[in-house]
Amino acid sequence: MDAKQETISVVVRLRPLIERELNSCCKEEWLAEDSTVRTADGTKRFCFDGVYGKSHQTQALYTQAVKPIVTSCMEGVSGTVFAYGQTSSGKTHTMYGSVQDPGVIVLALRDIFALQEMATEREFLVSISFLEIYNERVIDLLSNDPDKKVSVIIERTKSTLRNVKEEIVTSVDEVLNLLSKGEAQRHIGETNMNERSSRSHTILRLAIESRCREEDGVIWNSVLNLVDLAGSERVSESGASGTTLKEACNINSSLSSLCLVIRQLSENSSYISFRDSKLTSILMSSLGGNSRTLIVCNITPAVYDQSQRTLNFASIAKTVKNKPVVNESVSDEAYRKRLEKQMESLKEQLLKMTCQKDRVEAENERLVRQMETSRVADENPRFGQLAEEQLSERQRVLHQMETLSRYCGASGIDDDDSSTGDVPAMLLRRRTWAPNSRRQLPDSGALRRCLLGAIGEEPPPPPPPPPPAPSLPSLPTASSQQQQQIFPPVGADSFDDN
Repeated sequence: MDAKQETISVVVRLRPLIERELNSCCKEEWLAEDSTVRTADGTKRFCFDGVYGKSHQTQALYTQAVKPIVTSCMEGVSGTVFAYGQTSSGKTHTMYGSVQDPGVIVLALRDIFALQEMATEREFLVSISFLEIYNERVIDLLSNDPDKKVSVIIERTKSTLRNVKEEIVTSVDEVLNLLSKGEAQRHIGETNMNERSSRSHTILRLAIESRCREEDGVIWNSVLNLVDLAGSERVSESGASGTTLKEACNINSSLSSLCLVIRQLSENSSYISFRDSKLTSILMSSLGGNSRTLIVCNITPAVYDQSQRTLNFASIAKTVKNKPVVNESVSDEAYRKRLEKQMESLKEQLLKMTCQKDRVEAENERLVRQMETSRVADENPRFGQLAEEQLSERQRVLHQMETLSRYCGASGIDDDDSSTGDVPAMLLRRRTWAPNSRRQLPDSGALRRCLLGAIGEEPPPPPPPPPPAPSLPSLPTASSQQQQQIFPPVGADSFDDN
């Protein structure tokens, strides 16, 4: 699954006027207003994810902007926080702070070990390394050998450090003691702009590994980079010379490379100049990579042009997109178990989808039938009424047919017999009136066939007619003369005898 993109978070912090500026009667050229930085005359405005004025403590900045990144690191997502700005703008104070106002590094360390104690279902291993980039050379501040060479290996989408000492830590105090040891070896100088000017970039790297106590083989690996950048400076204002001038040139060159990479990323350039400096090489995964990144831009309210350049850089940086992902290493056994769980989950989803498909198809068929019925009813408004009338008529005819059938059976009349049979005397006329006549009864078979035809059923065929009665042989007919000879007229002989 593709990682979700998110832009680099950018916040701006304005420090109060320092003693040098107050003595010079400097005025505030830039003002903080909610999430906006504007000029004193209101002609220019810049909007960011957060703006913190002189009344805000570092704790407010940390809670709103930095803590979400620290929490993500405890869940396997790498993060980077770095302070950017001109010299003497308050970058080091933001990152390291003081006893009264702890900086981002101290607050992050407190949360890391507090979250470690709260996550009882996981076990953690935290280790740190402390690096310095001085005149384009990477120095291991935790090593006792100042001449040890640290190499930066650039791979396709990330960079790795070799020959770097890592110390496993279990508490905030251990980390602070190691930081004090490294700070003692850091390059610091004095200029006209800053009595304690950082002449190098420092990177505190915390490698956080964790695994679930109940599941072996899956390890989360994340790195939290806390970066204090050296400030850009104008040689004409800082008064740098000799070694300090060389340091200023390298600092400005490194920051220029960072600005170039930010611009290329914002423009989706096909080539990104990560190799141009050690700083961009080490922060490769933090700039357009797979980590979450926060840039804290510090500006000096009494300086107009340098602060505007910082704000322009911040405006471009907030358009750069990263793709944060959980960094994990999985053993073969853990990977197999994970695949089995995924397969079981997919089977359950498939079963649910199949049941849902059957329900949808049944509902579709019901709706189709309902639509067809509605369509027929719309075409013939009397469709439903006629259907009910036909059903009622059919039931009425069937009832009459059953009634007649029971009547015919009770009368002893055979439906298929048209002879007299044993007809009850009550159904015949009196024999003294017409001995050869009988009462004409209705043909129940014909009536049933008629009723069946009326309700739309096929009536049975009528019974065949009875065969004709056999004819008797005809007798010869005598002539009138023969009849007179055989049967003489009555009284003829007596007449003659007289």
